[in-house]
Amino acid sequence: VAVTLGDKSAGLKIEIDAVLIMTPTPERMRLRTTVNLDNGLARTEFRES
Repeated sequence: VAVTLGDKSAGLKIEIDAVLIMTPTPERMRLRTTVNLDNGLARTEFRES
């Protein structure tokens, strides 16, 4: 997990790099959530690695 605080335009970024344990094979995925510190709106991106 990585948390980055940018300027006002970037806001707060939370990045999670995880392995989802599933059968028959584990899946690697990345989640990135950006929170706008001015209005509290959040956006989450999901990507497979």
